[in-house]
Amino acid sequence: KALQRRVAQVDAQLEQANAELRTKVVELDSVQGHLNNILQSMPSGVLAIDTNGLIDTCNHAAGKILGVDPQALLGRHCTEVLSNTDSSPLLLIETLRTGEDMIERQHEITAAPGGVRRVVQSNTSLVRDSSGNVQGALEIFRDRTEIEELKERLFRSDRLARIGENAAGLAHEIRNPLGGIQGFAALLDRDLEKAETVTDPARLRRLAQNITQSVQSLNSTVTS
Repeated sequence: KALQRRVAQVDAQLEQANAELRTKVVELDSVQGHLNNILQSMPSGVLAIDTNGLIDTCNHAAGKILGVDPQALLGRHCTEVLSNTDSSPLLLIETLRTGEDMIERQHEITAAPGGVRRVVQSNTSLVRDSSGNVQGALEIFRDRTEIEELKERLFRSDRLARIGENAAGLAHEIRNPLGGIQGFAALLDRDLEKAETVTDPARLRRLAQNITQSVQSLNSTVTS
């Protein structure tokens, strides 16, 4: 009987322990689910690799920015599916190799298969466990593509505006010698019409020289 009571007591203790364990598992799943919801709700892209370079985290924002299915990246080596367009090493790999955080690094990145080229601004850091052991590397990035495109459009608009100003100035510089050419030619034509013979060749030569100088000035302006 004593043995039966002891067995019953042990069974009760085991049942209580199992119930507490189930509760802890449920709580852990709840916390993990909550953290995953936060991760997937972040507007910034999040990528993480383990110490072997395999991608173990890719949130929805990262997939949307890169134009790929996040699940398609999981478990694959980051160098197989990610690349900088200038062929430089990936920031995740550099952080894992050097142990150095990278802050506000802007670069162009693309993902395969079927990904798009995007300009992103990234921050990276090592991932460590509670004992300080390195578990991998993490990259958080924001899409800067539209901003860079707008900056490029603004630059082109500003450049076109400067070209327009230069063209307006050029037109003004061209009109001045053209006016001179027209005036001197009119004078020369009038003198030639009035005179049956050329009585003042020196005057006509001066008019002709003035026309020539105006043409040279015009040519110099256009060349510049």
